[in-house]
Amino acid sequence: MGLDRKLGALRSLRPDIAVLSEVSCPDILRSKLPELDRVPMVWVGDNVNKGLAIVSFGGDELILDASYRETNQYVAPVHVNGRNQFRLLAVWDHNDRKEGLNRRPGPLLRALQDSSEFCRHEHLVLAGDFNNHPRWDKPKGPNNMSEIIAQLTDRNLVSLYHQRSGLPFGAELQSTYWYWRRRDKRYHIDYIFVSKAVLKKVIAFEIGTYEDWCLSGLSDHAPLIAEFDALDKGS
Repeated sequence: MGLDRKLGALRSLRPDIAVLSEVSCPDILRSKLPELDRVPMVWVGDNVNKGLAIVSFGGDELILDASYRETNQYVAPVHVNGRNQFRLLAVWDHNDRKEGLNRRPGPLLRALQDSSEFCRHEHLVLAGDFNNHPRWDKPKGPNNMSEIIAQLTDRNLVSLYHQRSGLPFGAELQSTYWYWRRRDKRYHIDYIFVSKAVLKKVIAFEIGTYEDWCLSGLSDHAPLIAEFDALDKGS
């Protein structure tokens, strides 16, 4: 929320592509931030003040895939076309319990089925706020993080944090979210998963700190920042 007062902090990360949760629709964003007028965006949501935005600060073309379903809320399959071409499944897995997610798979699991063909691409990135962690899994729960991990693993997708840290899911030492911005209420619920071909191109990966992003008042989440080398042309 409030991207108009946080854009400087976001730009300091020098992103080519940013996946942003709880963001106003492009018309509202551009009315407050005229410098975004020519910046490509894809936005999905049913509340103009609070949706999921994919922003191409590097000027790459963004196209929402036809497999997107509004019923999957804020999970957007996006084609990124530019210096490198890849596919991005941008995630804000809203996990609204009012829709019965304790009784059926959540938006991300549904999107993996609805956009299954989209997700078969050699160069695939999943990134965003999953709002989920193995500690919250329930016996035979249809929306368990363990089920999400299993399905992504079956698709040969790898979590950058866990691959680089060597830690298993559920044993994370770095947090990405602080409930009520309290240092002692910390969780790891944001992830970047990549295909094996993209993994080979990873140059750097880091997670922002509590002090820089939460204690400063910018957000209750820290950014996940991944840098990739150029992808092979023609893939």
